[in-house]
Amino acid sequence: MRKTLILLSLLALLANGSCNKDNAEPSSSPIINTPQIDNFPNQVGYKWKYLVLINFDTVPDTLKVRIIGTKQLPNGENAKVWLLEYPDGSDTNFVTDINDTIKFYRHPYSVPNQNSLFYVFRTILFPLTVGKGWGGDMDSTSVIAKDTVQTSAGIFTDAINIVTHQWGPNYLYDENNWFVNKIGFVKTHIGLLDLGLGYSESWDLLSYDFGQR
Repeated sequence: MRKTLILLSLLALLANGSCNKDNAEPSSSPIINTPQIDNFPNQVGYKWKYLVLINFDTVPDTLKVRIIGTKQLPNGENAKVWLLEYPDGSDTNFVTDINDTIKFYRHPYSVPNQNSLFYVFRTILFPLTVGKGWGGDMDSTSVIAKDTVQTSAGIFTDAINIVTHQWGPNYLYDENNWFVNKIGFVKTHIGLLDLGLGYSESWDLLSYDFGQR
Protein backbone atom coordinates (compact mmCIF):
# COMPACT_ATOMS: atom_id res chain seq x y z
CA MET A 1 0.00 0.00 0.00
CA ARG A 2 2.79 2.46 0.89
CA LYS A 3 4.58 2.14 -2.46
CA THR A 4 1.30 2.25 -4.41
CA LEU A 5 0.30 5.54 -2.80
CA ILE A 6 3.74 7.08 -3.32
CA LEU A 7 3.71 6.05 -6.98
CA LEU A 8 0.24 7.57 -7.44
CA SER A 9 1.40 10.85 -5.93
CA LEU A 10 4.53 11.04 -8.06
CA LEU A 11 2.63 10.31 -11.26
CA ALA A 12 0.13 13.00 -10.28
CA LEU A 13 2.99 15.50 -9.91
CA LEU A 14 4.32 14.51 -13.32
CA ALA A 15 0.92 14.92 -14.97
CA ASN A 16 0.35 18.28 -13.29
CA GLY A 17 3.55 19.70 -14.80
CA SER A 18 5.11 20.92 -11.57
CA CYS A 19 7.92 23.44 -11.96
CA ASN A 20 10.18 20.93 -10.20
CA LYS A 21 9.96 18.60 -13.17
CA ASP A 22 13.31 18.65 -14.96
CA ASN A 23 13.26 15.74 -17.37
CA ALA A 24 15.57 15.05 -20.27
CA GLU A 25 16.90 18.40 -21.48
CA PRO A 26 20.71 18.49 -21.30
CA SER A 27 22.13 21.16 -19.02
CA SER A 28 24.69 23.62 -20.42
CA SER A 29 25.24 25.62 -17.22
CA PRO A 30 28.71 25.43 -15.66
CA ILE A 31 28.90 23.48 -12.40
CA ILE A 32 30.33 25.71 -9.67
CA ASN A 33 29.55 24.26 -6.27
CA THR A 34 29.31 26.90 -3.54
CA PRO A 35 30.59 26.52 0.04
CA GLN A 36 27.01 26.44 1.35
CA ILE A 37 26.03 23.42 -0.75
CA ASP A 38 28.93 21.51 0.82
CA ASN A 39 26.79 21.42 3.96
CA PHE A 40 24.59 18.83 2.22
CA PRO A 41 25.97 15.29 2.69
CA ASN A 42 25.92 13.54 -0.70
CA GLN A 43 28.88 11.17 -0.92
CA VAL A 44 28.96 7.50 -1.87
CA GLY A 45 29.19 5.37 1.29
CA TYR A 46 27.20 7.72 3.52
CA LYS A 47 24.36 6.03 5.38
CA TRP A 48 21.59 6.84 7.84
CA LYS A 49 19.09 4.87 9.92
CA TYR A 50 15.69 6.22 10.87
CA LEU A 51 12.77 5.08 12.95
CA VAL A 52 9.79 5.32 10.62
CA LEU A 53 6.06 5.37 11.33
CA ILE A 54 3.70 4.81 8.40
CA ASN A 55 0.01 5.75 8.55
CA PHE A 56 -1.48 4.41 11.80
CA ASP A 57 1.55 2.45 12.98
CA THR A 58 2.22 2.78 16.70
CA VAL A 59 5.49 0.80 16.77
CA PRO A 60 8.22 2.19 14.49
CA ASP A 61 10.16 0.16 11.97
CA THR A 62 13.70 0.87 10.78
CA LEU A 63 14.40 2.67 7.51
CA LYS A 64 17.93 2.41 6.12
CA VAL A 65 19.19 5.05 3.68
CA ARG A 66 22.46 4.45 1.84
CA ILE A 67 24.27 6.27 -0.96
CA ILE A 68 25.38 3.35 -3.10
CA GLY A 69 26.76 4.80 -6.33
CA THR A 70 26.43 7.34 -9.13
CA LYS A 71 24.31 7.57 -12.27
CA GLN A 72 24.22 9.95 -15.20
CA LEU A 73 20.69 11.23 -15.76
CA PRO A 74 19.18 11.80 -19.22
CA ASN A 75 19.81 15.57 -18.83
CA GLY A 76 23.54 14.90 -18.49
CA GLU A 77 23.76 15.60 -14.77
CA ASN A 78 25.60 13.15 -12.52
CA ALA A 79 23.52 12.03 -9.55
CA LYS A 80 24.26 10.04 -6.43
CA VAL A 81 22.05 6.96 -6.04
CA TRP A 82 20.23 6.88 -2.69
CA LEU A 83 18.74 3.51 -1.72
CA LEU A 84 15.88 3.66 0.81
CA GLU A 85 15.26 0.28 2.42
CA TYR A 86 11.87 0.06 4.14
CA PRO A 87 10.60 -3.03 5.96
CA ASP A 88 8.23 -3.79 3.06
CA GLY A 89 10.43 -2.88 0.10
CA SER A 90 12.81 -0.28 -1.27
CA ASP A 91 12.79 3.00 -3.19
CA THR A 92 15.57 4.75 -5.08
CA ASN A 93 16.31 8.49 -5.25
CA PHE A 94 18.83 10.18 -7.56
CA VAL A 95 20.34 13.28 -5.95
CA THR A 96 22.30 16.03 -7.71
CA ASP A 97 24.23 18.89 -6.08
CA ILE A 98 24.98 21.60 -8.63
CA ASN A 99 25.79 25.25 -7.93
CA ASP A 100 23.40 26.26 -5.12
CA THR A 101 20.77 23.57 -5.78
CA ILE A 102 20.04 20.07 -4.49
CA LYS A 103 17.54 18.09 -6.56
CA PHE A 104 15.98 14.74 -5.68
CA TYR A 105 14.84 12.74 -8.72
CA ARG A 106 12.67 9.64 -8.97
CA HIS A 107 11.75 7.30 -11.79
CA PRO A 108 8.43 5.37 -11.95
CA TYR A 109 9.37 1.71 -11.67
CA SER A 110 6.45 0.63 -13.85
CA VAL A 111 8.16 2.11 -16.93
CA PRO A 112 11.88 1.60 -16.27
CA ASN A 113 12.91 1.99 -19.92
CA GLN A 114 11.47 5.49 -20.32
CA ASN A 115 14.50 7.55 -19.33
CA SER A 116 12.69 10.82 -19.97
CA LEU A 117 10.43 10.13 -16.98
CA PHE A 118 13.10 10.94 -14.43
CA TYR A 119 11.64 13.92 -12.60
CA VAL A 120 12.33 16.13 -9.61
CA PHE A 121 10.18 15.67 -6.49
CA ARG A 122 12.22 17.76 -4.03
CA THR A 123 14.41 20.85 -4.51
CA ILE A 124 16.57 22.57 -1.88
CA LEU A 125 18.27 25.90 -2.52
CA PHE A 126 21.30 26.96 -0.51
CA PRO A 127 22.06 28.93 1.57
CA LEU A 128 19.19 27.92 3.86
CA THR A 129 18.24 31.18 5.54
CA VAL A 130 15.02 31.68 7.50
CA GLY A 131 12.41 33.40 5.33
CA LYS A 132 13.78 32.11 2.03
CA GLY A 133 11.32 30.46 -0.35
CA TRP A 134 11.09 28.99 -3.84
CA GLY A 135 8.60 27.08 -5.99
CA GLY A 136 6.24 27.32 -8.94
CA ASP A 137 2.58 27.31 -9.94
CA MET A 138 1.72 24.12 -8.04
CA ASP A 139 4.35 23.88 -5.32
CA SER A 140 6.12 26.02 -2.75
CA THR A 141 8.98 25.49 -0.33
CA SER A 142 9.95 27.76 2.56
CA VAL A 143 12.63 27.85 5.26
CA ILE A 144 10.50 28.77 8.25
CA ALA A 145 12.71 28.44 11.34
CA LYS A 146 15.89 27.22 12.98
CA ASP A 147 14.89 24.91 15.83
CA THR A 148 16.21 22.68 18.56
CA VAL A 149 15.05 19.17 17.68
CA GLN A 150 15.18 16.02 19.77
CA THR A 151 15.71 12.76 17.88
CA SER A 152 16.65 9.21 18.73
CA ALA A 153 20.19 10.10 17.63
CA GLY A 154 20.40 13.04 20.03
CA ILE A 155 19.46 16.71 20.34
CA PHE A 156 20.30 19.09 17.50
CA THR A 157 20.23 22.79 18.35
CA ASP A 158 20.60 24.09 14.79
CA ALA A 159 18.00 22.14 12.79
CA ILE A 160 16.64 24.09 9.80
CA ASN A 161 12.91 23.59 9.26
CA ILE A 162 12.01 23.32 5.55
CA VAL A 163 8.33 23.03 4.59
CA THR A 164 7.05 22.02 1.15
CA HIS A 165 3.46 22.14 -0.17
CA GLN A 166 2.35 20.67 -3.50
CA TRP A 167 -1.16 20.67 -4.91
CA GLY A 168 -3.22 19.74 -7.95
CA PRO A 169 -6.59 18.27 -8.93
CA ASN A 170 -7.58 15.81 -6.17
CA TYR A 171 -4.06 16.02 -4.81
CA LEU A 172 -2.39 17.56 -1.74
CA TYR A 173 1.12 16.85 -0.49
CA ASP A 174 2.91 18.32 2.53
CA GLU A 175 6.49 17.63 3.58
CA ASN A 176 8.09 18.97 6.76
CA ASN A 177 11.86 18.42 7.03
CA TRP A 178 14.38 19.35 9.70
CA PHE A 179 17.86 19.55 8.17
CA VAL A 180 21.20 19.84 9.98
CA ASN A 181 24.29 21.01 8.10
CA LYS A 182 26.81 18.23 7.38
CA ILE A 183 24.40 15.58 8.78
CA GLY A 184 21.27 15.75 6.65
CA PHE A 185 17.62 15.24 7.49
CA VAL A 186 17.09 14.46 11.17
CA LYS A 187 13.28 14.50 11.14
CA THR A 188 10.74 14.30 8.34
CA HIS A 189 6.97 14.22 8.19
CA ILE A 190 5.05 13.53 4.97
CA GLY A 191 1.30 13.89 4.51
CA LEU A 192 -0.48 12.97 1.29
CA LEU A 193 -4.06 13.06 0.04
CA ASP A 194 -4.31 11.65 -3.48
CA LEU A 195 -7.59 10.74 -5.20
CA GLY A 196 -9.22 10.53 -1.78
CA LEU A 197 -6.57 8.20 -0.36
CA GLY A 198 -4.62 9.42 2.67
CA TYR A 199 -1.07 8.54 3.60
CA SER A 200 1.45 9.69 6.21
CA GLU A 201 5.06 8.88 6.98
CA SER A 202 7.36 10.15 9.74
CA TRP A 203 11.14 9.74 10.06
CA ASP A 204 13.23 10.12 13.22
CA LEU A 205 17.02 9.88 12.91
CA LEU A 206 18.44 6.90 14.78
CA SER A 207 22.06 6.98 13.63
CA TYR A 208 24.34 8.05 10.80
CA ASP A 209 27.72 6.83 9.53
CA PHE A 210 29.95 8.79 7.14
CA GLY A 211 33.05 6.71 7.84
CA GLN A 212 32.96 4.38 4.82
CA ARG A 213 33.51 6.03 1.45
